[in-house]
Amino acid sequence: KVMPTYPIDAIPMRLAGTVVLDTTIGEKGNVDDVKVVSGPPLLTAAAVDAVRQWHYSPYLLNGKPVKMKKQVSVSFQAP
Repeated sequence: KVMPTYPIDAIPMRLAGTVVLDTTIGEKGNVDDVKVVSGPPLLTAAAVDAVRQWHYSPYLLNGKPVKMKKQVSVSFQAP
């Protein structure tokens, strides 16, 4: 799991919050697709960049790997 890097542009505002993402986990456990559901616009790109690097154990259906949708929340604290 790769943690997101707090965006430099958000530092002066001390922006904090949660970015909610809809993801599709592929048959090999890679994050194949990411869509922003909600969150502060200045934080969404950092959250998407981090989540795209995550890797999961593949979901199995009858013993075979399948694609799966998963909602992910990424929280940011002001530095």
